[in-house]
Amino acid sequence: MLFLIACIICGGVVGLLVSLFVKVLNFFNNVWSLPLPNDLPTHFSEIFSIENYSWKIGVALFISALIAGQLRKKITDGMFLGPPDIVMSVQRGADLDLRSGAFSVLTALNNLCGGASVGMFGPIILLGALVSEALQKQILKIGLKIDLPREILLGAGVSASISALFFAPIGGLIFPMESILRRFSKLSLMANLIAALTAYYVARSFFEFQPLLPNLSNLDHIIFQNIHLQELIGVSVLGVCAGCLSLAYMQLILISSKYSKQIKLSMTWQPLIPALILFALSPWLGHLLGIGIQTSSVAMTGLLTVGLMFALLICKLLITPTCLSLGFTGGMVGPAIFLGAMLGGIFQGIWPFFSTSIPPYFSVIAAAACVAPVVGAPIATVIILWEMTQSTSSFFYSIICVSISYSITRNNFGRSLFDRILIERGVTGL
Repeated sequence: MLFLIACIICGGVVGLLVSLFVKVLNFFNNVWSLPLPNDLPTHFSEIFSIENYSWKIGVALFISALIAGQLRKKITDGMFLGPPDIVMSVQRGADLDLRSGAFSVLTALNNLCGGASVGMFGPIILLGALVSEALQKQILKIGLKIDLPREILLGAGVSASISALFFAPIGGLIFPMESILRRFSKLSLMANLIAALTAYYVARSFFEFQPLLPNLSNLDHIIFQNIHLQELIGVSVLGVCAGCLSLAYMQLILISSKYSKQIKLSMTWQPLIPALILFALSPWLGHLLGIGIQTSSVAMTGLLTVGLMFALLICKLLITPTCLSLGFTGGMVGPAIFLGAMLGGIFQGIWPFFSTSIPPYFSVIAAAACVAPVVGAPIATVIILWEMTQSTSSFFYSIICVSISYSITRNNFGRSLFDRILIERGVTGL
Protein backbone atom coordinates (compact mmCIF):
# COMPACT_ATOMS: atom_id res chain seq x y z
CA MET A 1 0.00 0.00 0.00
CA LEU A 2 2.82 2.40 0.89
CA PHE A 3 4.43 1.52 -2.44
CA LEU A 4 1.31 2.68 -4.29
CA ILE A 5 0.97 5.88 -2.23
CA ALA A 6 4.64 6.78 -2.74
CA CYS A 7 4.35 6.43 -6.54
CA ILE A 8 1.14 8.47 -6.64
CA ILE A 9 2.64 11.24 -4.51
CA CYS A 10 5.80 11.24 -6.61
CA GLY A 11 3.84 11.43 -9.87
CA GLY A 12 1.50 14.13 -8.58
CA VAL A 13 4.24 16.39 -7.24
CA VAL A 14 6.39 15.93 -10.35
CA GLY A 15 3.43 16.60 -12.66
CA LEU A 16 2.64 19.81 -10.80
CA LEU A 17 6.26 21.05 -10.72
CA VAL A 18 6.89 20.24 -14.39
CA SER A 19 3.73 22.08 -15.41
CA LEU A 20 4.75 25.11 -13.31
CA PHE A 21 8.23 24.98 -14.88
CA VAL A 22 6.75 25.12 -18.38
CA LYS A 23 4.24 27.84 -17.38
CA VAL A 24 6.98 30.10 -16.01
CA LEU A 25 9.14 29.45 -19.06
CA ASN A 26 6.33 30.29 -21.50
CA PHE A 27 5.46 33.47 -19.58
CA PHE A 28 8.97 34.93 -19.75
CA ASN A 29 9.55 33.76 -23.33
CA ASN A 30 6.38 35.59 -24.39
CA VAL A 31 7.76 38.80 -22.87
CA TRP A 32 10.74 39.01 -25.23
CA SER A 33 9.74 36.79 -28.16
CA LEU A 34 9.40 38.36 -31.60
CA PRO A 35 7.96 37.13 -34.93
CA LEU A 36 10.49 34.85 -36.60
CA PRO A 37 11.22 35.08 -40.35
CA ASN A 38 10.84 32.06 -42.63
CA ASP A 39 13.84 32.99 -44.79
CA LEU A 40 17.27 34.56 -44.59
CA PRO A 41 17.58 38.34 -45.13
CA THR A 42 17.89 39.29 -48.78
CA HIS A 43 20.22 42.28 -48.30
CA PHE A 44 23.44 42.43 -46.31
CA SER A 45 22.37 45.72 -44.73
CA GLU A 46 19.46 43.91 -43.02
CA ILE A 47 21.75 41.56 -41.09
CA PHE A 48 23.41 43.93 -38.64
CA SER A 49 21.07 46.89 -38.83
CA ILE A 50 20.73 48.44 -35.37
CA GLU A 51 17.01 48.91 -35.95
CA ASN A 52 16.53 45.14 -36.07
CA TYR A 53 17.87 44.56 -32.56
CA SER A 54 15.34 44.20 -29.74
CA TRP A 55 16.16 45.75 -26.37
CA LYS A 56 13.88 43.19 -24.71
CA ILE A 57 16.01 40.32 -25.98
CA GLY A 58 19.20 42.12 -24.94
CA VAL A 59 17.95 42.75 -21.43
CA ALA A 60 16.64 39.17 -21.05
CA LEU A 61 19.94 37.64 -22.15
CA PHE A 62 22.07 40.01 -20.06
CA ILE A 63 20.10 39.62 -16.83
CA SER A 64 19.74 35.83 -17.13
CA ALA A 65 23.49 35.49 -17.85
CA LEU A 66 24.35 37.52 -14.74
CA ILE A 67 21.96 35.47 -12.59
CA ALA A 68 23.36 32.22 -14.04
CA GLY A 69 26.85 33.25 -12.96
CA GLN A 70 25.68 33.94 -9.41
CA LEU A 71 23.67 30.72 -9.13
CA ARG A 72 26.67 28.72 -10.28
CA LYS A 73 28.42 29.70 -7.04
CA LYS A 74 25.76 27.82 -5.09
CA ILE A 75 26.55 24.52 -6.81
CA THR A 76 29.27 22.21 -5.56
CA ASP A 77 32.45 22.81 -7.62
CA GLY A 78 30.33 24.80 -10.07
CA MET A 79 29.33 21.56 -11.83
CA PHE A 80 25.67 21.51 -12.83
CA LEU A 81 23.80 18.28 -12.24
CA GLY A 82 21.93 16.55 -15.05
CA PRO A 83 20.94 13.17 -16.51
CA PRO A 84 24.50 11.76 -16.23
CA ASP A 85 24.29 12.24 -12.46
CA ILE A 86 20.97 10.36 -12.37
CA VAL A 87 22.57 7.46 -14.25
CA MET A 88 25.50 7.56 -11.83
CA SER A 89 23.14 7.62 -8.84
CA VAL A 90 21.16 4.63 -10.07
CA GLN A 91 24.05 2.50 -11.31
CA ARG A 92 26.45 3.20 -8.43
CA GLY A 93 24.01 3.90 -5.61
CA ALA A 94 25.35 7.42 -5.02
CA ASP A 95 22.99 9.93 -3.41
CA LEU A 96 21.86 12.91 -5.48
CA ASP A 97 22.96 16.24 -4.04
CA LEU A 98 19.54 17.82 -3.47
CA ARG A 99 20.91 21.33 -2.94
CA SER A 100 23.11 21.35 -6.05
CA GLY A 101 20.36 19.64 -8.01
CA ALA A 102 17.78 22.24 -7.02
CA PHE A 103 20.11 25.09 -8.00
CA SER A 104 20.89 23.30 -11.28
CA VAL A 105 17.18 23.15 -12.15
CA LEU A 106 16.69 26.77 -11.09
CA THR A 107 19.68 27.89 -13.16
CA ALA A 108 18.40 26.06 -16.23
CA LEU A 109 14.97 27.66 -15.82
CA ASN A 110 16.59 31.08 -15.50
CA ASN A 111 18.71 30.51 -18.61
CA LEU A 112 15.78 29.26 -20.68
CA CYS A 113 13.63 32.20 -19.59
CA GLY A 114 16.40 34.52 -20.78
CA GLY A 115 16.83 32.86 -24.16
CA ALA A 116 19.79 30.48 -23.74
CA SER A 117 20.08 28.13 -26.72
CA VAL A 118 19.63 24.95 -24.69
CA GLY A 119 16.87 22.46 -23.91
CA MET A 120 14.70 21.64 -20.92
CA PHE A 121 14.58 17.82 -21.02
CA GLY A 122 17.65 17.40 -18.78
CA PRO A 123 16.49 19.82 -16.05
CA ILE A 124 12.99 18.34 -16.15
CA ILE A 125 14.05 14.72 -15.58
CA LEU A 126 16.52 15.93 -12.96
CA LEU A 127 13.57 17.60 -11.25
CA GLY A 128 11.70 14.28 -11.27
CA ALA A 129 14.69 12.45 -9.82
CA LEU A 130 15.14 15.08 -7.10
CA VAL A 131 11.50 14.77 -6.04
CA SER A 132 11.92 10.97 -5.81
CA GLU A 133 15.12 11.32 -3.79
CA ALA A 134 13.57 13.85 -1.39
CA LEU A 135 10.43 11.72 -0.99
CA GLN A 136 12.44 8.63 -0.20
CA LYS A 137 14.55 10.45 2.39
CA GLN A 138 11.42 11.86 4.00
CA ILE A 139 9.86 8.39 4.21
CA LEU A 140 12.98 7.05 5.95
CA LYS A 141 13.11 10.08 8.22
CA ILE A 142 9.66 9.45 9.67
CA GLY A 143 10.50 5.80 10.23
CA LEU A 144 8.35 4.16 7.57
CA LYS A 145 9.52 1.16 5.57
CA ILE A 146 8.74 1.01 1.89
CA ASP A 147 9.20 -2.18 -0.08
CA LEU A 148 10.59 -0.32 -3.07
CA PRO A 149 14.27 -0.09 -4.04
CA ARG A 150 15.65 3.44 -4.22
CA GLU A 151 16.53 3.21 -7.92
CA ILE A 152 13.00 2.10 -8.80
CA LEU A 153 11.50 5.20 -7.18
CA LEU A 154 14.09 7.38 -8.94
CA GLY A 155 13.03 5.81 -12.22
CA ALA A 156 9.39 6.51 -11.38
CA GLY A 157 10.23 10.19 -10.86
CA VAL A 158 11.95 10.34 -14.24
CA SER A 159 8.99 8.56 -15.83
CA ALA A 160 6.57 11.08 -14.31
CA SER A 161 8.60 14.04 -15.56
CA ILE A 162 8.66 12.79 -19.15
CA SER A 163 4.95 11.99 -19.07
CA ALA A 164 4.10 15.48 -17.81
CA LEU A 165 6.45 17.30 -20.19
CA PHE A 166 5.66 15.50 -23.44
CA PHE A 167 2.16 14.23 -22.53
CA ALA A 168 3.60 10.83 -23.41
CA PRO A 169 2.87 8.34 -20.60
CA ILE A 170 3.85 5.25 -22.60
CA GLY A 171 7.21 6.67 -23.62
CA GLY A 172 7.68 7.95 -20.09
CA LEU A 173 7.05 4.47 -18.76
CA ILE A 174 9.73 2.91 -20.98
CA PHE A 175 12.45 5.59 -20.97
CA PRO A 176 13.81 5.10 -17.40
CA MET A 177 14.09 1.34 -17.86
CA GLU A 178 15.92 1.74 -21.16
CA SER A 179 18.19 4.70 -20.43
CA ILE A 180 18.56 5.02 -16.63
CA LEU A 181 17.90 1.66 -14.97
CA ARG A 182 19.15 -0.36 -17.96
CA ARG A 183 16.79 -3.24 -17.19
CA PHE A 184 13.10 -4.12 -17.46
CA SER A 185 11.30 -5.51 -14.41
CA LYS A 186 7.72 -5.94 -13.22
CA LEU A 187 8.30 -3.72 -10.18
CA SER A 188 9.83 -0.94 -12.24
CA LEU A 189 7.08 -1.24 -14.82
CA MET A 190 4.39 -0.91 -12.16
CA ALA A 191 6.07 2.03 -10.40
CA ASN A 192 6.66 3.88 -13.67
CA LEU A 193 3.11 3.25 -14.82
CA ILE A 194 1.53 4.63 -11.64
CA ALA A 195 3.82 7.69 -11.54
CA ALA A 196 3.52 8.41 -15.28
CA LEU A 197 -0.29 8.22 -15.34
CA THR A 198 -0.59 10.35 -12.20
CA ALA A 199 1.73 13.03 -13.63
CA TYR A 200 -0.10 12.92 -16.94
CA TYR A 201 -3.47 13.36 -15.21
CA VAL A 202 -2.19 16.29 -13.10
CA ALA A 203 -0.63 18.02 -16.11
CA ARG A 204 -3.78 17.59 -18.22
CA SER A 205 -6.21 18.52 -15.44
CA PHE A 206 -4.65 21.65 -13.98
CA PHE A 207 -2.94 23.16 -17.02
CA GLU A 208 -3.96 23.75 -20.60
CA PHE A 209 -2.81 21.01 -22.93
CA GLN A 210 -0.21 22.43 -25.31
CA PRO A 211 1.53 19.77 -27.41
CA LEU A 212 5.19 20.54 -28.08
CA LEU A 213 5.01 19.16 -31.62
CA PRO A 214 2.22 19.43 -34.22
CA ASN A 215 -0.27 16.63 -34.87
CA LEU A 216 0.86 15.05 -38.15
CA SER A 217 -1.66 12.25 -38.60
CA ASN A 218 -3.58 13.94 -41.43
CA LEU A 219 -1.48 12.50 -44.29
CA ASP A 220 -0.88 9.04 -42.85
CA HIS A 221 -3.39 7.31 -45.09
CA ILE A 222 -1.85 8.87 -48.23
CA ILE A 223 1.75 8.10 -47.29
CA PHE A 224 1.01 4.50 -46.28
CA GLN A 225 -0.83 3.84 -49.52
CA ASN A 226 2.19 5.01 -51.54
CA ILE A 227 5.28 3.51 -49.90
CA HIS A 228 7.97 3.19 -52.56
CA LEU A 229 11.57 2.09 -52.61
CA GLN A 230 12.79 5.68 -52.94
CA GLU A 231 11.13 6.63 -49.63
CA LEU A 232 12.88 3.77 -47.86
CA ILE A 233 16.20 4.74 -49.44
CA GLY A 234 15.63 8.37 -48.50
CA VAL A 235 14.86 7.47 -44.87
CA SER A 236 17.96 5.25 -44.74
CA VAL A 237 20.19 8.04 -46.09
CA LEU A 238 18.59 10.39 -43.59
CA GLY A 239 19.46 7.94 -40.80
CA VAL A 240 23.13 7.99 -41.84
CA CYS A 241 23.15 11.80 -41.96
CA ALA A 242 21.38 12.04 -38.57
CA GLY A 243 23.91 9.66 -37.06
CA CYS A 244 26.82 11.75 -38.35
CA LEU A 245 25.15 14.96 -37.18
CA SER A 246 24.57 13.48 -33.72
CA LEU A 247 28.22 12.42 -33.57
CA ALA A 248 29.33 15.96 -34.41
CA TYR A 249 26.94 17.47 -31.86
CA MET A 250 28.02 15.20 -29.01
CA GLN A 251 31.72 15.54 -29.81
CA LEU A 252 31.44 19.33 -29.87
CA ILE A 253 29.82 19.28 -26.42
CA LEU A 254 32.74 17.26 -25.03
CA ILE A 255 35.37 19.37 -26.82
CA SER A 256 33.85 22.69 -25.76
CA SER A 257 33.66 21.46 -22.17
CA LYS A 258 37.40 20.74 -22.19
CA TYR A 259 38.41 24.05 -23.77
CA SER A 260 36.13 26.09 -21.50
CA LYS A 261 38.33 25.09 -18.55
CA GLN A 262 41.22 26.95 -20.18
CA ILE A 263 39.34 30.24 -20.24
CA LYS A 264 40.75 32.48 -17.53
CA LEU A 265 37.56 34.50 -17.18
CA SER A 266 35.77 33.85 -13.88
CA MET A 267 32.93 31.33 -14.16
CA THR A 268 30.65 34.06 -12.75
CA TRP A 269 31.05 36.05 -15.97
CA GLN A 270 31.40 33.23 -18.50
CA PRO A 271 27.64 33.06 -19.33
CA LEU A 272 27.91 36.57 -20.78
CA ILE A 273 29.93 35.21 -23.73
CA PRO A 274 27.17 33.02 -25.24
CA ALA A 275 24.62 35.68 -24.30
CA LEU A 276 26.48 38.28 -26.38
CA ILE A 277 26.79 35.86 -29.31
CA LEU A 278 23.06 35.09 -29.23
CA PHE A 279 22.20 38.78 -29.08
CA ALA A 280 24.45 39.49 -32.06
CA LEU A 281 22.66 36.81 -34.10
CA SER A 282 19.15 37.62 -32.87
CA PRO A 283 17.99 39.99 -35.68
CA TRP A 284 18.16 37.33 -38.39
CA LEU A 285 18.56 34.06 -36.47
CA GLY A 286 16.31 34.66 -33.50
CA HIS A 287 15.20 31.03 -33.89
CA LEU A 288 18.31 30.08 -31.90
CA LEU A 289 16.96 31.71 -28.74
CA GLY A 290 15.36 29.44 -26.16
CA ILE A 291 14.38 25.80 -26.59
CA GLY A 292 13.44 26.28 -30.26
CA ILE A 293 10.35 24.07 -30.18
CA GLN A 294 8.34 26.62 -32.15
CA THR A 295 10.96 26.68 -34.91
CA SER A 296 11.17 22.89 -34.91
CA SER A 297 7.38 22.66 -35.29
CA VAL A 298 7.40 25.16 -38.16
CA ALA A 299 10.16 23.19 -39.88
CA MET A 300 8.10 20.02 -39.52
CA THR A 301 5.25 21.66 -41.39
CA GLY A 302 7.58 22.73 -44.22
CA LEU A 303 7.33 26.51 -43.81
CA LEU A 304 11.06 27.35 -43.55
CA THR A 305 13.38 27.75 -46.53
CA VAL A 306 16.26 25.35 -47.07
CA GLY A 307 18.80 28.18 -46.81
CA LEU A 308 17.50 29.30 -43.42
CA MET A 309 17.38 25.76 -42.06
CA PHE A 310 20.96 25.12 -43.16
CA ALA A 311 22.13 28.32 -41.45
CA LEU A 312 20.21 27.42 -38.28
CA LEU A 313 21.65 23.90 -38.26
CA ILE A 314 25.26 25.13 -38.44
CA CYS A 315 24.76 27.90 -35.88
CA LYS A 316 22.85 25.66 -33.44
CA LEU A 317 25.56 23.04 -33.72
CA LEU A 318 28.08 25.62 -32.50
CA ILE A 319 26.13 27.83 -30.09
CA THR A 320 24.57 25.11 -27.90
CA PRO A 321 27.92 23.54 -26.88
CA THR A 322 29.16 27.07 -26.18
CA CYS A 323 26.20 27.76 -23.89
CA LEU A 324 26.55 24.43 -22.09
CA SER A 325 30.27 24.77 -21.48
CA LEU A 326 30.20 28.40 -20.32
CA GLY A 327 27.52 28.16 -17.65
CA PHE A 328 24.52 29.26 -19.74
CA THR A 329 23.42 25.71 -19.20
CA GLY A 330 20.29 23.63 -19.75
CA GLY A 331 19.27 20.43 -21.47
CA MET A 332 20.95 18.70 -24.41
CA VAL A 333 17.91 16.96 -25.92
CA GLY A 334 15.98 20.05 -27.08
CA PRO A 335 18.86 21.16 -29.33
CA ALA A 336 19.06 17.62 -30.72
CA ILE A 337 15.36 17.86 -31.67
CA PHE A 338 16.10 21.24 -33.28
CA LEU A 339 19.07 19.90 -35.25
CA GLY A 340 17.07 16.90 -36.43
CA ALA A 341 14.15 19.08 -37.48
CA MET A 342 16.47 21.29 -39.53
CA LEU A 343 18.20 18.31 -41.13
CA GLY A 344 14.88 16.69 -41.97
CA GLY A 345 13.53 20.00 -43.25
CA ILE A 346 16.46 20.25 -45.67
CA PHE A 347 15.68 16.72 -46.89
CA GLN A 348 12.03 17.72 -47.21
CA GLY A 349 12.99 20.76 -49.28
CA ILE A 350 15.18 18.91 -51.76
CA TRP A 351 12.94 15.80 -51.99
CA PRO A 352 10.98 17.04 -55.06
CA PHE A 353 14.24 16.95 -57.06
CA PHE A 354 14.48 13.19 -56.52
CA SER A 355 10.88 11.99 -56.39
CA THR A 356 7.36 13.13 -57.21
CA SER A 357 5.81 11.10 -54.40
CA ILE A 358 4.55 12.60 -51.14
CA PRO A 359 7.55 12.44 -48.77
CA PRO A 360 7.47 11.04 -45.24
CA TYR A 361 7.73 13.47 -42.35
CA PHE A 362 11.48 13.83 -42.68
CA SER A 363 11.76 16.52 -39.98
CA VAL A 364 9.99 14.40 -37.37
CA ILE A 365 11.93 11.27 -38.29
CA ALA A 366 15.28 13.06 -38.24
CA ALA A 367 14.46 14.68 -34.88
CA ALA A 368 13.96 11.23 -33.35
CA ALA A 369 17.13 9.96 -35.04
CA CYS A 370 19.16 12.79 -33.47
CA VAL A 371 17.62 12.43 -29.99
CA ALA A 372 18.06 8.66 -29.59
CA PRO A 373 21.90 8.73 -29.62
CA VAL A 374 21.97 11.51 -27.02
CA VAL A 375 19.74 9.76 -24.49
CA GLY A 376 20.59 6.17 -25.38
CA ALA A 377 16.94 5.14 -25.62
CA PRO A 378 15.92 4.41 -29.24
CA ILE A 379 12.75 2.49 -28.31
CA ALA A 380 11.41 5.15 -25.96
CA THR A 381 12.33 7.91 -28.41
CA VAL A 382 10.27 6.37 -31.20
CA ILE A 383 7.29 5.84 -28.89
CA ILE A 384 7.41 9.38 -27.48
CA LEU A 385 7.55 10.70 -31.05
CA TRP A 386 4.44 8.72 -31.95
CA GLU A 387 2.56 9.90 -28.85
CA MET A 388 3.41 13.55 -29.56
CA THR A 389 2.60 13.61 -33.28
CA GLN A 390 -0.05 10.83 -33.49
CA SER A 391 1.54 9.91 -36.81
CA THR A 392 1.67 6.19 -37.55
CA SER A 393 3.70 6.68 -40.73
CA SER A 394 6.37 8.67 -38.89
CA PHE A 395 6.46 5.87 -36.30
CA PHE A 396 7.09 3.32 -39.05
CA TYR A 397 9.79 5.33 -40.82
CA SER A 398 11.45 6.49 -37.61
CA ILE A 399 12.12 2.88 -36.60
CA ILE A 400 14.33 2.54 -39.68
CA CYS A 401 15.96 5.95 -39.32
CA VAL A 402 16.60 5.71 -35.58
CA SER A 403 18.03 2.20 -35.89
CA ILE A 404 20.59 3.36 -38.46
CA SER A 405 21.47 6.55 -36.60
CA TYR A 406 21.85 4.85 -33.22
CA SER A 407 23.95 2.05 -34.69
CA ILE A 408 26.41 4.61 -36.05
CA THR A 409 26.76 6.50 -32.77
CA ARG A 410 26.78 3.36 -30.59
CA ASN A 411 29.74 1.97 -32.53
CA ASN A 412 31.67 5.24 -32.82
CA PHE A 413 30.80 7.16 -29.67
CA GLY A 414 29.16 5.03 -27.00
CA ARG A 415 25.82 4.10 -25.51
CA SER A 416 24.75 7.71 -25.00
CA LEU A 417 26.06 11.21 -24.38
CA PHE A 418 25.22 10.74 -20.70
CA ASP A 419 27.51 7.70 -20.46
CA ARG A 420 30.29 9.41 -22.38
CA ILE A 421 30.21 12.40 -20.01
CA LEU A 422 30.59 10.01 -17.09
CA ILE A 423 33.51 8.29 -18.83
CA GLU A 424 35.16 11.68 -19.26
CA ARG A 425 34.81 12.11 -15.49
CA GLY A 426 36.56 8.79 -14.94
CA VAL A 427 33.46 6.67 -14.28
CA THR A 428 33.57 3.39 -16.20
CA GLY A 429 31.86 0.01 -16.18
CA LEU A 430 28.27 1.30 -16.29
